[in-house]
Amino acid sequence: MSVINNLLTTKLYSPRPRFDLVGRPRLIEQLNAGVQQGHQLFLVSAPPGYGKTTLLVEWLHQLNQPFTWLSLDNDDNDLQRFFSYLIGALQQIDPTIGEVTASLLASPQLPVPNTLATTLINDIASSSVSISLVLDDYHVITTPAIHEAVTFILDHQPPQLRLVLATRVDPPLPLARLRVRGRQTEIRADDLRFSLDETIALFDQAHLNLKTEAIHTLSARTEGWIAGLQMAALSMQGWDDTRIAEFVAAFSGSHHYVIDYLVDEVLRRQSDNVRDFLCQTAILDRLNAALCDAVTGRTDSRAILAQLERSNLFLIPLDQKRQWFRYHLLFADALRVELDADPQQSLLVHQRAAKWLEAHGYVRDALKHTLAAEAWTEAGRLITLAADDALNHFELGILGNWLDKLPDAAVLADPELALIKARVAYTTGHPDVSMSIVSTLDDVTPAQLSPRSWARLVSLRAVLATVREAPEAPRLVREALALTGKDDPMFRQHNLVILGLVQRLEGATVASSDSYREAVSLGSSLRVPAYTMHSMHDLAFTLIEQGRHREAQTMCETTRVNRSDARGQPFLTSDLLAIPLAAVAYEFNDLVKARDLALRGREAQRSLSQERNVGMESVQLLILTYAGLGDWDAAWNFIREAQQGVYTYRWFAPHIAVVETNLRLRQGDIEAAERWASTVQISFNDKPDEIREPRYFTYARLLIARGQPQEALRLLAHLETQVRDGGRLLRLITVHILQALAEAALDNQEAVRRLLTEAVRIAAPHGYSRRFLDEGPGVARWLAAVRLAAPAFIDNLLQAFGCFSPEHDQARTARTAPVGLHPLLPEPLTDQEWNVLRLLAEGLSYDGIAERLVITRSTAKWHIHNIYSKLGVNDRLRGIMRAQELGLI
Repeated sequence: MSVINNLLTTKLYSPRPRFDLVGRPRLIEQLNAGVQQGHQLFLVSAPPGYGKTTLLVEWLHQLNQPFTWLSLDNDDNDLQRFFSYLIGALQQIDPTIGEVTASLLASPQLPVPNTLATTLINDIASSSVSISLVLDDYHVITTPAIHEAVTFILDHQPPQLRLVLATRVDPPLPLARLRVRGRQTEIRADDLRFSLDETIALFDQAHLNLKTEAIHTLSARTEGWIAGLQMAALSMQGWDDTRIAEFVAAFSGSHHYVIDYLVDEVLRRQSDNVRDFLCQTAILDRLNAALCDAVTGRTDSRAILAQLERSNLFLIPLDQKRQWFRYHLLFADALRVELDADPQQSLLVHQRAAKWLEAHGYVRDALKHTLAAEAWTEAGRLITLAADDALNHFELGILGNWLDKLPDAAVLADPELALIKARVAYTTGHPDVSMSIVSTLDDVTPAQLSPRSWARLVSLRAVLATVREAPEAPRLVREALALTGKDDPMFRQHNLVILGLVQRLEGATVASSDSYREAVSLGSSLRVPAYTMHSMHDLAFTLIEQGRHREAQTMCETTRVNRSDARGQPFLTSDLLAIPLAAVAYEFNDLVKARDLALRGREAQRSLSQERNVGMESVQLLILTYAGLGDWDAAWNFIREAQQGVYTYRWFAPHIAVVETNLRLRQGDIEAAERWASTVQISFNDKPDEIREPRYFTYARLLIARGQPQEALRLLAHLETQVRDGGRLLRLITVHILQALAEAALDNQEAVRRLLTEAVRIAAPHGYSRRFLDEGPGVARWLAAVRLAAPAFIDNLLQAFGCFSPEHDQARTARTAPVGLHPLLPEPLTDQEWNVLRLLAEGLSYDGIAERLVITRSTAKWHIHNIYSKLGVNDRLRGIMRAQELGLI
């Protein structure tokens, strides 16, 4: 995925060496020594006018190795823009670098800086080309996130990359650490100062026959400051000895005063036409003849630019054709002071520049001039004009910065601008700010907005209503979708995702999968990987809930394989699909696979979010898999982590409480479940949505544990109708299992067998064993009675429960699974408890058992306590003896 087409290529232009400048062989030798010593950071740090860029251009062209150049400016203080240009610069050398990183930039919320840096480092490390990357004017970067990313690159720098920084001040990077490790070459102001010999060479090249005393004086008073010496040379062109002597005598003071003095001298030497031209065009970050004509109102700008270049008047070409230029920043700053002295003239040239730039498609550059002119209405119009492009490229930080430069009153007075600001606030994770702005638009009518903007306003109202669970959310999202045409595909995709969520809240699982599928299809054509992967993640979960796990599994696995870069490296966004794959593995009781996939998906979610939020599904899967594996410490740790999270939707935190309560019930902690029940409102007349259904299942479990099976059956009958109508096959299995347990409490054996048989017939063709295992050993006691419904499936379930089916009872000594179900045991041993029992018999300590089974010491102790309780003993010796008596070991 090349990003160069979306960038200003003049920022990637490498300056060409000038053969009429003074060579710096001593500094070139110092830089070459750093290359020979394998240094990876080359820092050239000095105030303006010391020849940093000129030195690097001369060195890199002599080095005869690939290098790429990025000229930074203040606008690059946006993480997304910085990395876009960074990738663009690297792709000048190797077009395959940065494909994964570029895919991450196409996201409403950027990943953490280190994630972007990591993917870029991996690409560079895989490249066969060694690259010198120059970041010129790095001092303009003030964003901590960018410094964090560059620091990460320096700490994990591949040998193929040589990083070169030119800066006016030392950046907040680990320079001291790199210095101690011998990994950096530093060139500073004292190194860059012209020596006396270099000063003599400069004046010789300027054809100035100066007396030795004058050269010594200028060299001493400038302290070798190159810009000062160059301007002095320009000033003295054509002067006689007397004038030169007077000039040298007056030449003193700090750099600030010297540059003002010298610019004044340089301008004084120019004709009125050239002087006016320089002052008027100094406002331009980059300039060409046509733009200069428009700004100055003249027609001879091409000739003047050629004259300035020939005169070495601090004009720097930005392309090989020498059509675009910029002034040396030091010279431009001084010229702007001249222009600022005339506010009316300054306003006029900004207006002229903005008009030409907009007419030629440079809307963002035009906006910069309208903001400088404080033309707020015009700036607002240009922001509206540029907003779609910024939104389509997810340049939300840049768009937000533009809006922040306008007075709040100007933004809120314009419904289009207010809508854009509200959208940026929501997308960057500030829904409360977005709601506040949207509330100011309550009286806005369709006539006051373009049709597209009105559709987007309705869309934003819909998503905000969904977040706060407002009753009007379903109506608004359907209205937004009806208004959003195919000419606005990104917002249509967003509306489809919200519709899918609303449909899940309505219990229409099949319909929601259709909405997600359309969103995935639309996202694939838009090449918006993050949005598309989130949509596919949601689609997969709705398919799994319907019992269509093979479709979900194939879709996710195929996408993860296909979504890779030219080197076969998978895109990080595709790891979001590891979470539904973990859910499939969990239902099959492949707990180790489920855990590993859930961990991978969780890390992808953390890496892809600046706030490092983790989705509900991955945390729930990790809690359940660790509990299933017997590592209760890890399960409780994930519950605590989830409880401390900050989530967009309000139902996330209550859902984690449901998961925790289920585990408490599994451990027999009814008091904890009662405390949970006191905090929720459950009514038998409710029609809970798909998101909230699990809490009703949990309440049914609590009713059974309380000894209220009839109440549980009443609630479950209501849920059965709902999940059946909604097509939620997995939950229908759970309903039948819980109904069977409630009937067992009433000793209705025929009903138990009927309900379990129905659950088995639904689950067995798919292999959904975990639905039975999660309801505890009470289910195991009845499975043998319905074995004929699916013999192999039930045999596997009994083995997983720690029991043997009648068919396998004679071969139990040859099996590795525990003989957990025994007439004299009140409750069967779990797989993990049997493993612990076997290691106890081998004489291992708590620590030894924990190390062997890769669990914590406290978890091992907890298992041993359960074993002793089930065996009716209170120490190791009696436990081993009792287990031997029962034939368990």
